[in-house]
Amino acid sequence: MRRPHLVPILMTVGAALMWSSSFSVAKVGLKYIDPYTFVFLRFLVASAVLVVLVLVTGQGRFLKAYLRDRYAIILGITLAASFGFQFRGQTETTAAKAAIIINASVVLVAPLGLLFLKERIGYRAIASLVVGMFGIYLITQAKSGGLGYGGTLRGDLLVAVSSLAYALYVVFTKMAVSRRDFREVPLVASVFLWALPIFLVASLPRLASGVEIGKNVWLATAYLAVFCSVVPFILYTAAMKHMSALTSAIVLLAELVFGVLIAFVFLSETLATAGWIGCGLICAGIFVAGTRSGSPPQPSP
Repeated sequence: MRRPHLVPILMTVGAALMWSSSFSVAKVGLKYIDPYTFVFLRFLVASAVLVVLVLVTGQGRFLKAYLRDRYAIILGITLAASFGFQFRGQTETTAAKAAIIINASVVLVAPLGLLFLKERIGYRAIASLVVGMFGIYLITQAKSGGLGYGGTLRGDLLVAVSSLAYALYVVFTKMAVSRRDFREVPLVASVFLWALPIFLVASLPRLASGVEIGKNVWLATAYLAVFCSVVPFILYTAAMKHMSALTSAIVLLAELVFGVLIAFVFLSETLATAGWIGCGLICAGIFVAGTRSGSPPQPSP
């Protein structure tokens, strides 16, 4: 793996590790509150933390500029859309099918990157995609005992829209960070602030009915806001400056591997041999992506 490429790869892997822990923590919060209100609280707290960081570091002028920036607005909308369609779609499809469809966003990044960023798709990238997607298939099949034909077409389509929204988020993030005046914290803060009203609208019916928010929900919210939102989004956004959109999307498949390992260690969830082989294949795909030669193109804003 080329040395200049190592640091952003490790930053992205670190973000994937923190994001993977969100599944176990979210299970706790979702026992006491609906998912839409939970997501709103998560991003409300995260936005507040980010605004404080912006003010403490004296980057208020960048935040004001980013709040009017077209990329920040688009990123906020696509981020909210990705979460919203995923939550809604997963109520009507199986977990295994949803996992495959959502992680298939890495495949969508390739043509979108070519369209918006003029990123070339080499043999290494194609090999990484094929190996990684087969690894995802093995993991989801092993965890579900077979994919089966559960769920509805509408549920699958909703999750597919979520996958497309996330792929767009990856590509537009690359476009946003390719400018000379780029600042990670103000950009992430502005994206969260633009997404927040959408999360609020989705949670209004539950909030209006008088949702009780207990201690466990606030603890889970605090963890998700800081360690699964603020820190990983900053790491991921900073790393995107030095990687292609496709490479970052492939590396983020590590989130699924870490999720399996966390569930195995802390939740005693077992996995069939095929699932472990899938984890190995995803790691191999990440390694191949990380050894890509050449520098990604730098599109103009």
